[in-house]
Amino acid sequence: MAWIEVLGWFGVGLIVLAYVLVSSGRLRPMTITYQNLNLVGALCMVIYLYCKQAWPSVMHNIIWGGIALYSLYRIYRRQRV
Repeated sequence: MAWIEVLGWFGVGLIVLAYVLVSSGRLRPMTITYQNLNLVGALCMVIYLYCKQAWPSVMHNIIWGGIALYSLYRIYRRQRV
């Protein structure tokens, strides 16, 4: 298996893990851990999908990662107050 395939599967795994942890109540959505899992997963997927030229999915994961970044910004801003 090529490294890019491993990266794609890793990204999917992180996003699914984040969803499972939140759905099972083991993690809250507005936590640094949850948002980082989504951000790193989305970045891995963007790289993989870019190499595969799957443009709609690239955009989907850019948006997904952007939401995670915005959420991390809100979390950090709230902690500074």
